[in-house]
Amino acid sequence: MDVLGEPDVPALRLERKAWNQRDFLEQLTEEHFVIISEINEPQYGFAWMVDAVYSDDNVAISLEELRLKLAPLGWVPNLEDDEPYILEISPIRVRNAVIRNGTQVFLWLLSFIFLTIIGAGWIGRVNSSIDSSSFEALRIGGIEYALPVMGTIALASFLRRLVANSYGVKVDHLLPISIPFPISGLSPIWPFGLIGILQLRRIDEIQFPNRISLAYVSLVLPFTLIFSGIGFALAGLHFTPTNPLPIEEIPFVLDLNWFTELIGSLLIGESIIFRTQWASPMLLAGHGMTIVGFILLLPIPNFPGDHLYTAIRGAAKWATETSEQAQLLLFTVVIALLVNLQGQYWLWIAIGSLAIWRRFQSDSIPVPLVINDTDIANSSMPSWITPVAVVMLIIALPTYDVNYSIEDWDEDLDIEEWVVNHDILFGNNSTLEYPLIPKGVLDSSGSIHVSPSGVIEGWVIEIMCPGEDNFSGLDCNYSDISQRSPGKLLIKLEPPSDSITGIIQLNFELHSTSSGITFYHQTTVNVLGSVRILGEGWYSNEENHCVEMVVGLESLPANITLNDPMWTIVGGETH
Repeated sequence: MDVLGEPDVPALRLERKAWNQRDFLEQLTEEHFVIISEINEPQYGFAWMVDAVYSDDNVAISLEELRLKLAPLGWVPNLEDDEPYILEISPIRVRNAVIRNGTQVFLWLLSFIFLTIIGAGWIGRVNSSIDSSSFEALRIGGIEYALPVMGTIALASFLRRLVANSYGVKVDHLLPISIPFPISGLSPIWPFGLIGILQLRRIDEIQFPNRISLAYVSLVLPFTLIFSGIGFALAGLHFTPTNPLPIEEIPFVLDLNWFTELIGSLLIGESIIFRTQWASPMLLAGHGMTIVGFILLLPIPNFPGDHLYTAIRGAAKWATETSEQAQLLLFTVVIALLVNLQGQYWLWIAIGSLAIWRRFQSDSIPVPLVINDTDIANSSMPSWITPVAVVMLIIALPTYDVNYSIEDWDEDLDIEEWVVNHDILFGNNSTLEYPLIPKGVLDSSGSIHVSPSGVIEGWVIEIMCPGEDNFSGLDCNYSDISQRSPGKLLIKLEPPSDSITGIIQLNFELHSTSSGITFYHQTTVNVLGSVRILGEGWYSNEENHCVEMVVGLESLPANITLNDPMWTIVGGETH
């Protein structure tokens, strides 16, 4: 103790020169890594080439200790693979805007209301007995359409946070964005109303400890949408009636993807082809979620599929490998052109255009922030991630026409393919079949009358409509004919075997009681291998009025006799 009675205090060490920001960060880095050299390249901020203090196995521990020191100071480290490692320290990105919880709840509620309106409009289209603006339509739209879609997104949001928390990653809830597009026959391109699912935090504001965590978090949303979409689509097929409800507007056909159609055919049968013409709102919801899940899984910049690709390839490589980005851009352009050449599929043209535009703007697209981007830290990346993602893309692969309108939905019977000419061998009988199938989706009922003309003496002609057991007469009735339960009109023909047959015509008159339309058709019947009248006509000379008749002898000899004394045979020639 000195004279003043004060304790001995060790002297504080003072630097002769003040530290700048780089010196300060470098000093912190030296406590956990061996600094080899400083990096002064434009694409990096504060960066150094470093190596592990002891062994590569301790790199992850050293990096985590450094991150814990830097986080309170507003900095975050990022370790990249190289020879040696590259350590970059950058400021923690500050969020530009924060949506309050109350605002998020309001936007969720607004999307639910909009989707309810979409569902109500859909049920009013497939069932004209329900007014789209009625409480019943809104109830069905909310339960069968809005609830499945919003419930699935909510489930994906909680699962995504659960997976992220297991890796120590903080993510916000998802936010669905929907608009009640007017559903009209002129614009059935996107009848689902859902136009986006936002994550409230930019991907480069989220600190992923490694690429494995980025891969798992990126898979949650598209996988949940695809699995739930297929499940709700199958449930919607089950709840959709086999017979159509009253329809007064152009219906939309949901063109299901191959996997849903396959499973639906195995569980329900071939009737799913018709059920998609008057699909229930739940089927619409499942179909839409499957398509959205497929789109999100595509490697479009800033989509979950692109984040998954970044996790597989590495964030640093993806950000710096310009040749790889050029290859992806070329691949995207080729796919978009191929889709465009297939027809006017506006949905996929829009998706392709968005992908191309974002590839061109890749510099402004945020790259996921992966703290430990080294191969050693990600050596435990499951080998199943890539093949499973590809399999999910194949399972959810949609058709070119996601949905389309039926222009001739109210058309009656289709008689364009009915028989026009029919030949019968001499000595044989024949039965003609005429399919009774409507062009549109509505049932058809009516009556049929057949009127033969020509040399019909000796012919036996009878008809039989669907639902009848025997041939009888030339008139019959049909009812409840539809695409799912078509019918056949049968006509029995028995030509005479002991007289000249000629050529006869069957004249059809069909009157539809469903549409009030009358259809006409004619079939010419010709008997082969018999004596036939090939041509006939009147002519006159100076003394008589005569009938000219050309008779063909194809296989049998024939005699011509007249029973009427008013007529005589005046001549003939053999051809």
